[in-house]
Amino acid sequence: MYWASILLFVLVPIVSSVGLYDQCGGQGYTGSTECNWPLKCFRRNQWFSSCQTSCPSRDWECALPESYSETNDEDTAVAPNWEQCGGEGWKGPTACADYPCQPRSVWFSQCRPDCPREWLCAEIPDEEVTEEELEDIQIYDPEDSVEEEEEEETEADGFPDPSEVNLDELQRKEQGLYGEIDLDEDPFAGAPEEEESEEEEEDEEESTIRRHRRNTVRATACKANGKSGTCKLTSACKGTSVAGHCPGAKSNQCCIPKTVSKPSTGGSKPSAAGSKPSTSGRCGTYAKAPVRSIKGNGNKGYSVVKIKQTHLASPGSYSLSPSASDNTMTTSTACAFDKMAAAAKKSGVAIKIASGFRTIARQQYFWNCYTSKRCNGGNLAARPGTSNHGKGIALDLNTNCGKQTRARPNCGGSRVYQWLYKNGAKFGFTRTVFSEPWHWEFRGAGVRRASFS
Repeated sequence: MYWASILLFVLVPIVSSVGLYDQCGGQGYTGSTECNWPLKCFRRNQWFSSCQTSCPSRDWECALPESYSETNDEDTAVAPNWEQCGGEGWKGPTACADYPCQPRSVWFSQCRPDCPREWLCAEIPDEEVTEEELEDIQIYDPEDSVEEEEEEETEADGFPDPSEVNLDELQRKEQGLYGEIDLDEDPFAGAPEEEESEEEEEDEEESTIRRHRRNTVRATACKANGKSGTCKLTSACKGTSVAGHCPGAKSNQCCIPKTVSKPSTGGSKPSAAGSKPSTSGRCGTYAKAPVRSIKGNGNKGYSVVKIKQTHLASPGSYSLSPSASDNTMTTSTACAFDKMAAAAKKSGVAIKIASGFRTIARQQYFWNCYTSKRCNGGNLAARPGTSNHGKGIALDLNTNCGKQTRARPNCGGSRVYQWLYKNGAKFGFTRTVFSEPWHWEFRGAGVRRASFS
């Protein structure tokens, strides 16, 4: 028996194990999946697992409820009517059988048809947006959206909720640790707080045109008699007005221009690399903001403005260069966000930006961190040129309610999220990434609300 045991020990291969913080699993991983005792292999996502003493953070999949499927399928469980459906620490169903999930407080939400006056849900108004508020904002055009989606396939990052990690601060620390320095010059360095706008340099005729535009009802593009047009007041139409195709007053009709062309949505298009940036699309507190051309997806130059400190979740990021912080946004996005933030402020809700336009250089940094696992926590990053942050239409906002892992987000206690859910689409912002309640994209006023929001 003794010699048989020795022989068995010799024939059985010794299984190697990995140490603390080392990888122990993930899609494509071919190394050992055993950890040194007493460590355990904890799953971060489908691409990476690590040997740890405990699950490191709540944004790791190991911290999710046992009912969560590792294939990331939606949890189809629903809460019965009048039962709890959310709240801080709640791990049960967040979708209701028939009624909406109404937040009473940060700690409790309930499936019920009404919202009692003293509940949190009653504090967030469903804003009535006036024509003046929508003036100058790009209007949602489904045809333009389809064209954009067909241009290039977009991917999403796998970063944690911005309220949990300051990516700018983390990047500075890790670059310092590895002796790397951000050498990119800030194109906004030395720029005045405000620049003279092109509108001020225009002549009397252009001023008259702008006054006519103020009388234009901003709405979705219209079609009448097989021709494309825009919804305008009859007094402002320079072509043929056709009734019955536009919302609102009777005088708001589909205006078919004399020379028919596809109606402009007013958005700022990418400029050729190295060309003078376009200052069109600015409005509100960004009307005179300095504009610079910065390279984004497709190596195209995008006309961007620096995000105001009062609009940043981390005001200290304002002074950083765009390659070290996503602290800029395109002129059209800035115009819409400024109006949206102003409307939310009237209701006592402060919407802040944690991440805006992202340069190709910074997306490359995040991609290198993901592939090397040396920085940014090894988080999944979109390949350079595929994130919508590189188009200037994506903003990460201060919803502060964690990732979405079920059919509905657990954001009943977030005043920012609840306001955005009710009013964001009116100003052109909608969710596009299922797992990220903080990720909102500007697609144009009147865009549809995401089904999973």
